Amino acid sequence: MYAMNRQLKSLNLFIDMLEKGHRIEFEIGEQKYLSYRNENAFLLNNIKKKKEFIFDSIIELIESEVIGIPICKCWKRIKVISMY
Repeated sequence: MYAMNRQLKSLNLFIDMLEKGHRIEFEIGEQKYLSYRNENAFLLNNIKKKKEFIFDSIIELIESEVIGIPICKCWKRIKVISMY
């Protein structure tokens, strides 16, 4: 596990890490999320609210508005807590 607590350098890095199978725990504002890939889908869990969202592709994940705004538009505000 890599403890980070830092901002992402690029959206492409976020996408690349998820596609390679890494789990990324991050926060936006006061909400914490865990995102990862399983065999057939990409998942996004809201840790505080204990909600899980399932996406068929990485594009659906980064363009969804389940966190209030698409990840592709707010990636600069994402603070990575850990990556494993």
